[in-house]
Order: sequence, then C-alpha cells, then structure tokens
Amino acid sequence: MHELSILIATRRGRNAEAARAQVGYERETDANLQILRGFADDLGEAWRTCASAADGRYLHFTTDELEPHPGWFDAAIAAIAAGVVAAPAIWRWDGSPPPFARDWAPALGSAYPTLSREQFDLYGGPPLGPSLVDFVERPAYAFTSWK
Repeated sequence: MHELSILIATRRGRNAEAARAQVGYERETDANLQILRGFADDLGEAWRTCASAADGRYLHFTTDELEPHPGWFDAAIAAIAAGVVAAPAIWRWDGSPPPFARDWAPALGSAYPTLSREQFDLYGGPPLGPSLVDFVERPAYAFTSWK
C-alpha cells in the first residue's frame, strides 16, 4: 500500500503533458507514491479508471495541466487532519495566486481534491465540484495554496 495515490487524468494524445505533470509530482512530493495516469476523452472516466487501481492512504485527483507547489502534500494532510477535503488554489499561468483563495478559507468544492481513503470510501468517490449535496452531506473544503 502506498501513502499517496496521484490520479492524473489526461485526454488521449497528451502523453507529453501527462509525463510533465508526473515529473512535477515526483519532484515535489515527499511520500511513498503511486502515480496513475488515466487516458480518456472524458476526465471523469480517466479518474474512475485510476481510482479503481489506487491503493493509497490518500488520493489526489489532478490533470496533466497542473503541477504542485513545494509543500503541497503537507498542506493537504493538514487539511485532511482538520477534517476537511483539501481544495487546492490553482495558481495562474503567470505564477500569481487567484484573488479569491486564502489559505484555510472555506471553499465550496474542488475539481482537484486531495482526500483520505476513508473520505473517499465514505462518499463513494471524490467529492468533485460544488453541489447542494456538498453542503449537506459531504465534508467541508478548505483552500490550500501549498506555499
């Protein structure tokens, strides 16, 4: 069993982009990693394929367009230990943070969550994106900028 399964969803034909994302996670993550790349025309399908093979204590859902900041996994673990799903603040291409995200600010949801295996199993999968169900039945989210 791995400490962390990183599930990289990518569209068919984007092998180079997926490889770049994988290298970024390998470089910036100090954990026993399992990196799974799912190729599909639909990112949800790619994540489902990866999730079925994931054995990590923690799961991180990402795409081939994202790379982590140093310390990202420590921040994600702190959020999970606090009882929330880690919702990364996705920084802009120019390297600046988004204006709405402050560390530990409540978030409505996340397209790229990091959650524990227990959270994943409890909710029957990743709580992707905001919905009414998120407010009622699912855990709170908190932004983690990982810097």
